[in-house]
Amino acid sequence: MTDCGSNLIQIFQAYAVKEGQRLLSALNNSPMGYSLAGSIGACFSNARRRVICIIGNGGLQVNMQELATVAHHGLPIKIFLTNNHGYGIINQTQDDWLESRYHATNTATGVADPDYVKIARAYGLAVATIRTHRAMARKIRAVLDHAGPIEDSQPFMNRKEFRANMIVTPDPRSS
Repeated sequence: MTDCGSNLIQIFQAYAVKEGQRLLSALNNSPMGYSLAGSIGACFSNARRRVICIIGNGGLQVNMQELATVAHHGLPIKIFLTNNHGYGIINQTQDDWLESRYHATNTATGVADPDYVKIARAYGLAVATIRTHRAMARKIRAVLDHAGPIEDSQPFMNRKEFRANMIVTPDPRSS
């Protein structure tokens, strides 16, 4: 599931859909934040199978509260955030047609750029950061191989109470 802006363009230019996969987007509508909410719906409607969400920092800002839904339900949604520290496609439009007069499109002109790693961890989600092309394949594989969001944050509950309150089968490492 891909969002809007540059990550939508990059995915449709570079990703080859394999047999058994689906690539979903709102396409022409391209609402910011769509891919996170859409991924949650796709996960629930498809027997809680893994969903990959590709979203930009602008889109995540619109629906960031949905990280709580992912964490609360332990959904196996892999969220790949591409962070260009602003609204890259709008910046490009301002470069092309408005002599690079940026208004409300980057951190210098008022767009917030919070620490997304801290935000994800605050919701109890596992985080991996990819900073180089060299590390990309290895880290993407590690994220995809991870069982899902962290379901047993500290302080730890009594194990009997923990198992009794889980609505999904707990990760064996948490039992």
